[in-house]
Amino acid sequence: MTKSEYRELVEFLGVRFARIDERFETLETRLTRVEVLEEENRGLIRTVAEGVTTVDRKIEELRGEMHAGFREQRELLEASHGELDRRLRRVEARKPS
Repeated sequence: MTKSEYRELVEFLGVRFARIDERFETLETRLTRVEVLEEENRGLIRTVAEGVTTVDRKIEELRGEMHAGFREQRELLEASHGELDRRLRRVEARKPS
């Protein structure tokens, strides 16, 4: 190999290695951006999961309150119906046959 051929080979390899270095730098930049986005997404997912947990808890609390309210209303209606039934029986008992 002559000095000229050697110089050409070194220049050629230098250009090729420079391109490879650029590609690696680009890949590293993209990988870093992906890692940052991944961490941001994890944070967002964590926030959504906490929100879902909070909503679930609130729904369960509301369900319990509604169940208690319905039970109270049923008890009031049963008491009211019982009272109306007693009054009606008294009225019927007073009627002459």
